[in-house]
Amino acid sequence: MTAELPMTAALARRIMLIRQPDEIIARNGSAFFERWWLARTPSASTARTGNVYLHRFLRSDSEDPHDHPWTNETHVLNGGYVEQLFCPVRIGLGKSITRELTAGMSAIREPEAIHRILSVQPGTITLFQTGRKVRDWGFWRGSEFVPWREYHGLPADWSKPAGAELLPNEEITALTGGRP
Repeated sequence: MTAELPMTAALARRIMLIRQPDEIIARNGSAFFERWWLARTPSASTARTGNVYLHRFLRSDSEDPHDHPWTNETHVLNGGYVEQLFCPVRIGLGKSITRELTAGMSAIREPEAIHRILSVQPGTITLFQTGRKVRDWGFWRGSEFVPWREYHGLPADWSKPAGAELLPNEEITALTGGRP
């Protein structure tokens, strides 16, 4: 990845200049990052491959840590961030390590990896690849797992409206009265 970094970062910036983000991810009413879809499978749970996104970070996500529904790989194209990784719940969620990822570095996480972004350098852009969906995901409050819909106060059967350009930030705000 390092040899192609300048070309990949330049291509990412070009895509971001000519297209609006496909989603804006927010927490607590504040935009966290913007997402551009480069390759998206119609149903990540039945596909053999996952998705490929560009992310432009706007701030940290130092609220409750979260996990993911798929194995994922991040390639930092520009800037960098500090990530906090938590030990598996069976060991004790309070135990963690931090690592800094800067331009040219990559990280691979299993679906059960619990993490959060503590700080972000201005202008941080990542290429984010997912595997096939293998589980539900959510947030962690202490050692308690909270499914993502419940965390955002959404009905268990809620799904993103077809054709929605943004992740359900407005819907979450409307349905939860502004709760996270």
